[in-house]
Amino acid sequence: MFDMFKYDSPLMQFLSKVADLLWLNILFILCSIPIITIGASTTAMYYVSLKLIKDSEGNITSQFFRSFRQNFKQTTLIWSGMLGLIGLLVADIYIFVKADGEYQLIFKMILLIMGLLFIMIAFHIFPLLSKFENDTKNALKNAVVIALTNIPKTALMIVFTLAPVFYIINHLKLVPLLFLLGFSLPAFVNSIWLNKIYKKIEESYGFVKVQEEN
Repeated sequence: MFDMFKYDSPLMQFLSKVADLLWLNILFILCSIPIITIGASTTAMYYVSLKLIKDSEGNITSQFFRSFRQNFKQTTLIWSGMLGLIGLLVADIYIFVKADGEYQLIFKMILLIMGLLFIMIAFHIFPLLSKFENDTKNALKNAVVIALTNIPKTALMIVFTLAPVFYIINHLKLVPLLFLLGFSLPAFVNSIWLNKIYKKIEESYGFVKVQEEN
């Protein structure tokens, strides 16, 4: 019976992983509060979660802030551009919803496609930067290619991440769950799928890896 409480027992390993995800969730929230730093925080969160699925040893806090600092400039630039695009898309949607005309449906379809493509890219760009060294242009290009060539996995990532958020928002008593595992758990599960994608990329294309922490 007491074997289950040994450090290397499945139970203790599970509890250790949950504790890591709880702390990772806190780090992500704290570092995302300025809003402009969400890109760097997301990249850092995926840097850690991709290590966690491989059971890589290391301090969660130091790993998180290592990636945060290393990728801050590039990810903040990308995130700032994304915020601008979100503003434009929201404004365009508002205009075309209010407008009348024979081409309204066509414009709505174009906006829908653009919105879906934007979301797909957003779900890949930051994990990609947490794993590989890419300049911004190539990172965006690679994010598009990965998203479009892995549509089923991308769709699962989007649903698994956003569905719980919308459910919790509609049931406000569950909001504390977001502060426990609302961000790190989806990132961890997404990292399982992403790791398989990245493994194929490394074997096929030989992307340069981000330097591993010693």
